[in-house]
Amino acid sequence: MLALVLLVTVPVCVYLVYSSAENNADMAIRKLIAMPATATASDLERAGFINLSQIQDGRIGEVNSFFSQPVASKKTLLKTFSETENDIIARVFVKNNGAVLAMMTSYSVKNQAIIGQNQSFHLVAEEVNCEDGITEVWIRGRTISVLEPDGDDFLLYRYKRKN
Repeated sequence: MLALVLLVTVPVCVYLVYSSAENNADMAIRKLIAMPATATASDLERAGFINLSQIQDGRIGEVNSFFSQPVASKKTLLKTFSETENDIIARVFVKNNGAVLAMMTSYSVKNQAIIGQNQSFHLVAEEVNCEDGITEVWIRGRTISVLEPDGDDFLLYRYKRKN
């Protein structure tokens, strides 16, 4: 009887843990869509989004730990945004069940529209040193299917290197 209970309970618990990340991402996207077109960077920061608009003073631990080896971070959701000249682009990243990909949904706050949904990226971020003392943190795009070519790479943020 105990074995039967364990056979049912363990898979249900595993399912709930994995589905909670997707539910949290759905909730974050719904809250984002509910924001008015007049929302500001401060509004997004209060909602838990990390501002990646400017060159940062150093590495951003929360972003880097999300895009590190799966064992290093149990966090399954990351919310960021960047301001452009005419818009604020918010992004919600969620780790897939195997914790090898991050799925990104992008949202235009001013236009009130999803501009990219479920784009997939390798989970490990790559740092690229530039000549001007700036380091760029990239995630490399890929598709789900092995038969399709890799997707576009994405610049997460830039930071000043410490000398």
